[in-house]
Amino acid sequence: MDYLQNTGTESSLEKMVQNRNAFLNGEKSFESKNNEPQTTALAPLVAPALPTTPSDTMSFITRCEAASKIAANYIRLYGKTSVKGLHALKFARCVIGAALDTCVEIADAVRAIGNTVGSGPEIEENRLKKDTIMTINGFRKNKLWRNICELDADCVAAAKQKAIENDDFPTINSALTIKRNSKPKEPRLGKHECQGVFSDVVLPKGIKFDEPWNATSLFSNIGLGTYMLKDLNIKVKVSNELLEKRVQIQKALYGNNCDVITGDITKPDVYQKILAAHKANNCRIVLFSAPCQNFSKAGKQNVHHVNASLVMHGMQFVEDGAPDVYMCENVPEFLGACPDKIKDENYDTIYDYIRQTSDRLGYITNIDYLDADNYGTGEKRERSIVLGIKKELVQKILGTTEITADNVWKFPKPDEFKMSEEVCLWGIPSIEAGEHRIDFNRLHYALDLEPEIVDALKNMSAGQTSKVVINPKTKDRVEIKRAHGDRPAPTITGESSHFRAPSHCFPAGRIRKDGTQSDARYRTPYEILVLMGMPKDFELPGNIKIRDGKGNIWCKDGPVSESEFEQTNDDIVVTDDEFRTMLGEHFCPTVLNRCFAQLIYQIQHKDF
Repeated sequence: MDYLQNTGTESSLEKMVQNRNAFLNGEKSFESKNNEPQTTALAPLVAPALPTTPSDTMSFITRCEAASKIAANYIRLYGKTSVKGLHALKFARCVIGAALDTCVEIADAVRAIGNTVGSGPEIEENRLKKDTIMTINGFRKNKLWRNICELDADCVAAAKQKAIENDDFPTINSALTIKRNSKPKEPRLGKHECQGVFSDVVLPKGIKFDEPWNATSLFSNIGLGTYMLKDLNIKVKVSNELLEKRVQIQKALYGNNCDVITGDITKPDVYQKILAAHKANNCRIVLFSAPCQNFSKAGKQNVHHVNASLVMHGMQFVEDGAPDVYMCENVPEFLGACPDKIKDENYDTIYDYIRQTSDRLGYITNIDYLDADNYGTGEKRERSIVLGIKKELVQKILGTTEITADNVWKFPKPDEFKMSEEVCLWGIPSIEAGEHRIDFNRLHYALDLEPEIVDALKNMSAGQTSKVVINPKTKDRVEIKRAHGDRPAPTITGESSHFRAPSHCFPAGRIRKDGTQSDARYRTPYEILVLMGMPKDFELPGNIKIRDGKGNIWCKDGPVSESEFEQTNDDIVVTDDEFRTMLGEHFCPTVLNRCFAQLIYQIQHKDF
């Protein structure tokens, strides 16, 4: 048979299609020649037709995988050394090889777009192009989507060669295993050992600066973290944020009281604009919290990504802006990391870089980890904190030049008791999935959930985890978990509306008369705001509208159908997912305010 003589990893699918009849006829001749038993249990080995349009691609790959499984049944029945088994093995190599080659073409097209990881207008545009390519080719966002985008020609070629050596046929998983194992695995980031100085003073209520202090906030998100500083007579006069929609929300929150500058701080023109505004407003405080995704244990911990070095721009701003004090915040793993640019400067960790740079610039630093649940917040959110204060300011306050590294801006004393989520959310009306209480607060609405998930949540106790099938046909499952109400909420992330963050299901504990649990749902945006430390009477400006993905726009007076919604020039419309992502990247205002209340106390009492 010509087909059997030429098939293998190099054979094209076109040749297989052309020789399909010969292949099937040859199969019958093998049966009669070798006197092998006839069987009707096995489906015929038929090569899938090549896709004629991009939308057929996903179906073609699926059919190739199905054909290879049929071939595997032939191999198991007849053995690899038999004529029929060898025939099926070569067939499987051919169809899977064709599927893998098709996948590589798609992956190469995606890679040609450019970087799709991180944030910023350019990356958002690249992600949209990537989604378009994958959707046109018939893919949905799932594990197969991610796997195909990771493939390349080298790992596929290696998988084909390894399959020949092992008398096997390649698969997507075998190609990815080769690729992933070829990468040197870097150790997961850990916390750097710190010995911060904490105050032993319980701060009095109502403390604030006698005269206002102006502040500049970098990487400011939507400005919620700094929103309560006004209670301390601290005015955020300048801020910078990369993403336009976040800037719009921050402008709605701060009005004309803050110069919110849009743009990438790594661009010289943007940097100089922020610096000029900082100096023009006589800002004595600099706050910066660079994006944490490259350090967080919830992310990929890719410290080689360019965003991992953004802390250097923050410290450069401290050098150029010369504030009296500065504060840097990030995830716990941040201090122990060493991005490429910082390593090039001969520092071992970000901790060493910040401490030595601060010392060179004339700042005394206090570095350690603070957990939000120790400072009156209903959320467990540990963060690395750097407090820097100018030596000249301490000398002026104390009236002496004889100061040491021990004359620090101290961390506030932790509370004796932690606030549970139940206590934090006390008085907020109970609602179920799909319900809302806009009469209480327009952000107190719960998204709809699949009936299977609602039923499972109703019968789950605190801390219980369950895997729920939400699509009987595809057997798609989600893992859900109900949190404990008698302890602080787990760290709120940007995925609080997805079961990739299962602890974001509302805590169990409210039992109905029929024995089931109430509030079978996600936490509402309003509850997230309260848990992160915003006051319960906080109201989002009326021109900020939330699109819930179910055909509703949540306005000040309640939901309006998208078909009836008339957007004005002042309206800012964000999706529920976008808003929750913004909230998930927050800096707890209670922690920030407590740190600055501690500074005010020390200045007023000369306690350094």
